[in-house]
Amino acid sequence: MLTGAVTNVLKLCAGRPRPDFYYRCFPEAQLEGAEEVPWTLPLHCTGDNATIIEGRKSFPSGHSSWSFSVMTWCFLYISGKLATFSSKGEGWRLCVSVVPLLLASCIAISRTCDNHHHWQDVLVGSMLGIVIAYTVYHRYYHSLSHKHCALPLSHTIESTQTIESYEYNSYDLDYHEKEVKVALIASVTNSQLTVTSFQLLVTMIQTAGYNQHRQW
Repeated sequence: MLTGAVTNVLKLCAGRPRPDFYYRCFPEAQLEGAEEVPWTLPLHCTGDNATIIEGRKSFPSGHSSWSFSVMTWCFLYISGKLATFSSKGEGWRLCVSVVPLLLASCIAISRTCDNHHHWQDVLVGSMLGIVIAYTVYHRYYHSLSHKHCALPLSHTIESTQTIESYEYNSYDLDYHEKEVKVALIASVTNSQLTVTSFQLLVTMIQTAGYNQHRQW
């Protein structure tokens, strides 16, 4: 939607005629009043009004911007999933990744072959689609050289928070274990391991196990 909105705004602002605008304006390939003197001709278009308006929307190419926007996204997504540009990237992964860009190029070039766009229209439309796709992609995924390029940003953030929580819980568990060991050593050293101290020791061990279960 973003690509289409930007492209249509530029089309309306530029109003550049298409290469086939003459045949849109004069579908019969003949000027109105051709029998008159050339510099006195009215030069009024005789074609369909909707076709004439569409003929003034050459810049930039909508097909080029749309195709490169979608296919560039596919290229970035496939490259990230296959880790094409990581240190372990292989040649076949690059070949698979660039297939969407080849399809987009064929679509863009066909617009000049059909005489619907100038080459400048195709070039600017293609660049517009690439920039938008690149910008939107990196709002949700890491760069292709990142070690987590296959994962979305939200997933890696949640994983980092989980690891930090696990480290904190492990530290808390170690603290309770140390309390239990200190109580045991103190009881044995003083030779006062009575029933009351033993019950206290069991209570501390149960507390440590309960805290571990609650934190996980």
